Amino acid sequence: MNRSKFRVWCKNRNEWESDPCWLSDDGQLYHFRHSFMPLKPDGHIVVFCTGLKDKNGKLIYESDILQSRSEIRTILDNRLTGKVAVTNYEVRWEVEEGRWGRYRKERFELLTGLKQEFMTKWYKIIGNIYENPELLEEKP
Repeated sequence: MNRSKFRVWCKNRNEWESDPCWLSDDGQLYHFRHSFMPLKPDGHIVVFCTGLKDKNGKLIYESDILQSRSEIRTILDNRLTGKVAVTNYEVRWEVEEGRWGRYRKERFELLTGLKQEFMTKWYKIIGNIYENPELLEEKP
C-alpha cells in the first residue's frame, strides 16, 4: 500500500470522501465503505499532499488554492513601499520536472524553493479548485 498522504474528491457527489481510502502500489483506489472494493477511477480524483504547511499550520495538497501576500519593494533600492500584493494560486505537481509548484494564468512557478519558512510566512490555503474555482478568477 502507498503510504503517501492524499485525499479523494468524488466527482459524482461533488465532495471529499470522508471515509478512509487506500491507494495500492499499482494505483488502484479502495474505499472502506465499499468493503475494500476498488472504486471506479473515472469517478474519483486523488490529490496528494505536498508535505508543506501554510501559515495556519494546515497541510497543503495538490488542487488547493493558496493566497500569497507579499510586501512590494522598489526596484532601485529595495525599499518597502507600504503596499501589499495579494495573489491566488493553484497548487500543482509538475510531472516533467517532478516538483510541486503554484499555477496561475497558464504559468507554472516553483513554490518558493519549497522552503517551509517561506510557506509559513507568505501563503495560506483559502480553498481548492473543486469547491472554490471562483477564487482563481481575475478581478476587474
